[in-house]
Amino acid sequence: MLLYHGKGKWQYRTLAGLFEDMEDAWKQYVPNFEYVYNNLGALSDAEVKMLKNKFLVASLLALKHGFEKEWLGRNAVQLLILASKGPKGLQKGFIIYLYSRGKLEEKKY
Repeated sequence: MLLYHGKGKWQYRTLAGLFEDMEDAWKQYVPNFEYVYNNLGALSDAEVKMLKNKFLVASLLALKHGFEKEWLGRNAVQLLILASKGPKGLQKGFIIYLYSRGKLEEKKY
């Protein structure tokens, strides 16, 4: 699984495609395979919410809107409720991510 979480648009390239100027003798050592590319940003929130795993839904929505402080603030309660359905060991990391990305104030939630 490849997870890109940046502001710029992801450019699909294979691993072998990253080494364009490599000598032929070395190319046999670079894994060359395709991967399925799904652009989370191109999916609507409604499409993401159709997933059965609610912790995954909360995580994907938080990642999708990770650079939108206002969106995270408006949807924090809903995301926390969805995330509460997930493994206890992952909930702490989710909460830390949500509060740090959204610059949320603890007293509001």
